[in-house]
Amino acid sequence: MGEWISVNDMLPEPWLYVLVAMRINGETRLEIGHLSDRCNWIVGFGIITGYVTHWMPLVPPKYEE
Repeated sequence: MGEWISVNDMLPEPWLYVLVAMRINGETRLEIGHLSDRCNWIVGFGIITGYVTHWMPLVPPKYEE
């Protein structure tokens, strides 16, 4: 597992799916999401503003032959 990256330090490339950490009502919630080309976080089925605090790249799947 990688290190969490603060959204204040760096943002992922648009449309790249990442693991995001959000603070909602004092609780941390983890989701898969991405940034749009307008820098809006899209998590689940909606646009999230102001809640995403950190993100980390997803680990690529390992395929066995």
